[in-house]
This record gives sequence, structure tokens and C-alpha cells, in this order.
Amino acid sequence: MPPQPIPVLLIPFPHFNTLDLNGPLEVLGNAALATGTFAITIAAKHEITTAVENVMIKRNISLDEACASLEAYDILIQPGGSSDSIKPHLIPNDGSFTKLLEIVAAFAKLPPSPRIDGGERVIMSICTGALLLGYAGAFDGLTATTHYLALDQLRTVCADYVKRTSGAKGTKVVPIVPTDAIRYVDAGTNASGVRVISSGGISCGLDATLYLVALRLGKDKAVAIAKMMEYAWREM
Repeated sequence: MPPQPIPVLLIPFPHFNTLDLNGPLEVLGNAALATGTFAITIAAKHEITTAVENVMIKRNISLDEACASLEAYDILIQPGGSSDSIKPHLIPNDGSFTKLLEIVAAFAKLPPSPRIDGGERVIMSICTGALLLGYAGAFDGLTATTHYLALDQLRTVCADYVKRTSGAKGTKVVPIVPTDAIRYVDAGTNASGVRVISSGGISCGLDATLYLVALRLGKDKAVAIAKMMEYAWREM
């Protein structure tokens, strides 16, 4: 029997960055992999979601449908966008991201997957998608990063989670000095056994997704994809 596709959920929002979404899509659907290695599902609030670059993407399922079927996915990837399209809706919370945040928080607490040896699921943020994971508590007790211009905003969001959540442990946001280069952070597994990964800006998301492939399929596959893309993978 051929191996089962690895189910991946991506959840864009209005004014997301196209490469934060399409970068992972290119890596996970690359011709260097067997067709259908990853099964990608796009979930969004609206039928059509418009990116900050005015490009439109059509969803496969609604956020409500994603929430109801969350255990069917082994990987969740949260793209980012302009921090101005995210943080003002988080602090104070005006409800714009309520269902999306519910999905992020619930995924980070899922039990092991029956489809994977060891059952380890992965939740990963690209660029300022980390602000959403931080607000939902996915980074609590762990280390995280984001675009260097949004590091202080991520600290604010994570500190806000501690204020409103009894027993929260806080998040170490790196790097301390924004000019220090950190492409992505694998924070290891949380209390539920879900691996938590965060990446810096747009191109860092490519590096982090290649790392994700290496975790799931071995480093050789990630190297083959990078070669096919003619991309210089910066492995951490």
C-alpha cells in the first residue's frame, strides 16, 4: 500500500502575505516529491480571501468546518501578513480572529495523530503569523520568533496571554537583538506532544517548511526540493 498523504491545514486571513502561504505550498507540493505526499487544505472565514498584494485565494473549507474536523490534520501552518492587519484586532480583541484563534488553540492541544509513527503533530507560524499563535497561547512555556520588525509586538502579545491566563508560563521571544539572524525556531513539543515551530520573515518560511519536510520525510527529501526550487536552503 502506498503511504497515506500527510494532511496539512493552512488558515489565511484578510491581508495575509501571499508568499507566506504559497512558499509552503511550493515546498509541500514540489515535483521532487511523489504526487500527493502532502494533502493541503485551505480553510478561511470567507469563500474568497484577498491578500495584502490584492491576490485572491479560494478556500477549500470554512473555519467552522476546519474546527469540526481538526483531528484529521497532522500539520497546521499559520501564514502572516502586515502586523497592522493582525495586532490591532488582537489587542484589544475585536472578534475578527475569534474562530481562527480557536482553531490554533485547539490544534496545539490535540492528542497524538494515529496516522504518524509516534503521533507527533506540528503547528508552525510563518512571519507575523506568530502573533496569532502567541495570542492563542501556542508558544506558552516555549521559545518563538517572528519577523525582526515584529519581535516586540510578539512579546506584547505573549505577555498579554500571560495576563489573561491563569498558570501561563510566558514565552521567550528570540532574538533579543533584532539584527541577530534566526531563520526559524523549533521549540520542541508542548505539553500535549505537539511540535511548535516559528519562522522569521517570508524567506525564512521557506527554510522552516523545508525543515518540516526533513522532520517528516528525511533530510534528503528536503535537499531534493531545495535543488528543484533552485533555492539555497538555510538550515539551522
